[in-house]
Amino acid sequence: MGYDFCPTLAVEGALRALRMACCTAQGSLVGLIHHSDHGVQYTCHAYRQLLGQHQMRSSMGEVGNCYDNALAERVNGILKLEYGLEFRFVSFAQAAQAVKQAVWLYNHERPHLSLAYRKPHAVYVNYFAKQQVH
Repeated sequence: MGYDFCPTLAVEGALRALRMACCTAQGSLVGLIHHSDHGVQYTCHAYRQLLGQHQMRSSMGEVGNCYDNALAERVNGILKLEYGLEFRFVSFAQAAQAVKQAVWLYNHERPHLSLAYRKPHAVYVNYFAKQQVH
């Protein structure tokens, strides 16, 4: 729902990604569980405060254990291996464009086995459509 391509792990990039997710959400984020590692960008006051403003809950894996968030690690692997993000780019702008395109393709065009071969964006839209009916 939200992403940011940033040359550092500073909190500003994580905040931009979270704000993007909050702005594009088509329904309530109350109770949503945000899973991350223990990076300083996710544990700092500003980030946790923004989660709290939207009544989202934080979940963090063990320090140094990437297997606690296997789904996110799988997403990163797919973006690198299937969409060519493991390559070196000529410029930051070229890399940023490749990331934007890869994220869009991953969410809108790639069927996922874990979603019964549906596409993430379609599942998301369908979920919120059902929420509005109830």
